[in-house]
Parts: sequence; C-alpha cells; structure tokens
Amino acid sequence: MPGTSYRGAAYVSCHTHRLPACFSRAVTAVCKLTSPASGIPPLASLCTAGLLDYSAREGEAFSAAASGLHPRHQLPFVLSRVAASKAIASLSPCERSTDPKKKGRLPVVFADRREAAPALHGCLLSISHEDSVAASVAWPLSSSNTMLNDCNAAPTSLDDRGKLSCSVAASLYPTAASFAYAIDVVNVAEVHRVRSRFPLLGQRWVPQCNTAACAEDVRYGLACLQKQQQTCVTETKVPEDIVGGEGVNSREAADRRDKWWAHLPTPCVSEADAFAAVVLAQHWGARECAVKLVGIPGRSFAYECVRALSSRGGGPFVTESATFTVSLMGPHTLYCAEVSGVEASAFAQQGLQSLLFLYTWTEWLPFSTSVDLPYVVVLACAPCLSGEW
Repeated sequence: MPGTSYRGAAYVSCHTHRLPACFSRAVTAVCKLTSPASGIPPLASLCTAGLLDYSAREGEAFSAAASGLHPRHQLPFVLSRVAASKAIASLSPCERSTDPKKKGRLPVVFADRREAAPALHGCLLSISHEDSVAASVAWPLSSSNTMLNDCNAAPTSLDDRGKLSCSVAASLYPTAASFAYAIDVVNVAEVHRVRSRFPLLGQRWVPQCNTAACAEDVRYGLACLQKQQQTCVTETKVPEDIVGGEGVNSREAADRRDKWWAHLPTPCVSEADAFAAVVLAQHWGARECAVKLVGIPGRSFAYECVRALSSRGGGPFVTESATFTVSLMGPHTLYCAEVSGVEASAFAQQGLQSLLFLYTWTEWLPFSTSVDLPYVVVLACAPCLSGEW
C-alpha cells in the first residue's frame, strides 16, 4: 500500500544455533518469516524496511540480487542470503554473541552465489531454502590445526545424548584435518502432500517410511517435535516464537502447534501418518545433505548405504537399529552413521571419510493467525580424509 512504512515491523527473524563443541568452527543461521506469507509486504519494502540490522541501502542489495529471478523464487533467495550473511558474520568467535553495529562495523551483506564465499569472506557455505524459511552453514577455509584445536571450545549445553566428547571424536577420525558441511530445509507439509498425492513416487523415495513405531513412540516423537528449543538458539533479534512481531508465550506456542498435522493443506489422517511424514522429511533432508557433500551435480545418492554405527561401548553418539532410515531423529541430538558400498567410494573421491554426522531440529512457521507448521532443518558433517577442504 503506497505510503505505508514497514520500518521496525518484525517480519523476518534471523538467529544462529549452537552446535556440538567439536563442530564449533561452523555456524548455522536460520532466517524465516514471522507472519503468514499473505501478510508480508512486497519484497522491495521488506528488504529496505523490514530486515533488522540492515539499513535501507543494505537491504536494497538483497532485493537487487533477487530481481532477476522468477517472482516465486525471489523471497526464498533473499531469506537464504540473509541467513548466509548472518552465518558469515557470526563465524568469528568474537562475533558470535555481539551485535556488529555495537562494535562500529557494518553488517555482512552476502547476496552472491555460495561459490563466491571463499574469495569474498574466506569461508565455505552451504545454503538451503523453502518458501518461507532458509538456513545456511558457514565454516572457515581449513588450516592444518583446525579440528582438534576446536576441542578447546567450551562445551555446548545440549541434551546429554547430543554431547560429543573430543576424545571420542579424535579416536573416530584421527586423520581428519577438517569437516565438510551441508544443510537442508524440508517442508513437512510439502513432503506429506507429494507422498499422499503420488504414492508410486513415494514408494521410490528413500527412505521408505512404513515405520514400526508403536502409538506411544508416535505420541512421544510428535511431542518432542513440538517442544520449544529456546536453549539452542544463541542469537535472535525477536522472540523465537512470534507472529506479526508480537511475542507468543510457551502456552500459546503449544496451542498453535497442537495437532498441526490436521491443519496441513493435505491433512494427515492420523498421528501415525504425521509421524511418518516427519521421519521422511528428516531422512530426505539427510539424503539431500549427502548429495551436497558428494558435490556432483545431477546425481542421486543411495541412502540405503547410510547405516547407524554401533554404540561402541556406550559412547556419546545416539545409535539406532538397522531400521535407522525409518526412525525418528531426536531434535538437537547428534547421530553418527557409516557410509558403505558405492557411496563410500563417492565420499572418498571427494576427499571425505565414510562417516556422516547428522544433527536436526525443527523450525515452526506461521501458516495462519492461529496455526504453526513444522519445517525440518538437517545439518550433516563429514570429516575430511586429510589436507584442506
């Protein structure tokens, strides 16, 4: 609407997430809408007046970079570049909990292709986006003493099952000089829609999600999904659970997420159906991350080659049975898997060990004024064989 001012309205939230301590050199950032898409101003107005920490001129850089894309892709592109900019700016330890403007420095504005990040900012990027949310992981170009020196970082406050001790990490991959990372965002509603509408296509998807979870496990898994994870958010300019810029308390957030699966554009028929959709979204995201790590354009990835490692005598990793690919991955929990068969060779060709660490959480976005829907974020890490990545 002409003449309307959007300055100061919290249409976009951007925050970083804590990771297990041995992965401390990487930073993940999530950028998402805080109102239903129908209530978001035009892109130009959003970029010039609705991005916290960015001036109008800085916001215009995001808008200009997206202008040549199809209109449907412009907003996701901007969200993804804001997330990438946040991750890059937070990569330095001294920046991770400090507002750059308070230090007299301009915020990072990264509106380029991810391949430009090494030359522009001395780091590597993985970026993913859906319609209303984007995520990015940034990590520095490797040096000869990267990984094990990171173990001096203070441990992160995570669920006990998610803690990764450096002694165990070093024993698992003593020759690793660095990690390669990949991130993916998955819209649970869209996964369920495609799976329901095209069952034959769904049967060819990996993994198959005919889960054997009992009713109690289904209810527990959905409850974990809906639980707030505020402790894992390290930086945010607006409350984690907000709609239209207004803060929402824990009870209201729980109400907005209650039986979310019944409010999907293609509703789930039961809790078990919703549980299967979430499991498929998680492992589809993990598979997409594996494709990105292999880095060969246009190829697929045989996800059946990913198997959870055994417990190794009560180590810190969460392990599953042979049905790992049809099991729910707990949020903010570290999983360790082995890549075997033909995909182990593909990893080796890219200079990666045949180990895959998976870490996932859920972002909730407003679908309407009263309902939030889940988007799964999956982060994958693979240790390098040797040398620099």
